[in-house]
Amino acid sequence: MPFLYKLLFAKAMEKGMEDLETQNNDADDETPEDDGGLADLPIIDEATPVTSSTSSLDEAIVPKDPVWLTQRNVSEYDGYALAKSKDPLVCKRLRAETIARTTCAMVAYAANRRHNASQLSNSLMFLAAGVTKRVREYLNHIGLCSSRKTTHAALQSLGKEAEINIKSKFKTENSPILPPSICYDNLDFQQNVHMASVGHASMMFHGT
Repeated sequence: MPFLYKLLFAKAMEKGMEDLETQNNDADDETPEDDGGLADLPIIDEATPVTSSTSSLDEAIVPKDPVWLTQRNVSEYDGYALAKSKDPLVCKRLRAETIARTTCAMVAYAANRRHNASQLSNSLMFLAAGVTKRVREYLNHIGLCSSRKTTHAALQSLGKEAEINIKSKFKTENSPILPPSICYDNLDFQQNVHMASVGHASMMFHGT
């Protein structure tokens, strides 16, 4: 799998670098020549090999992929917006990484259905977004998301884990100063019926 990832990444970056060089050449043809000569060019150390690896870019200018953001990373962005980089080279690199990572995830899922971390993440996202059953079945067929049954099983597992975490956080010994004071007021539940008939219609429930 590492070989496949490197192969796909190198192929995508090769195409991206060709497009980027074409854009730069077009921009150079339109701009007048500068009398500064080679003074404005960056100095490259001869002892340092220049490769097309992902480590050639400065990590400070490469934005973090939202998929890999942790709670600590999110707290660092408090008050700021997660925006795409304006550097074309960074955008090309992130796009190549996404293509290679997604393709490898599809191949791994086709070989073994237990390798479904990316598929479960996509399935939960599609379920929350209201993707239709037909589209979800097609995405499951090509290996981009898990089945509906697996998605609901993962949702139940996440719900149980969240319930355990909430109970442990609001225990008396864990929160002596701030006791649990959660109250849901005026909740409206609608039991929606798609095919309405006599005695079989949508109902609204109110509660606190």
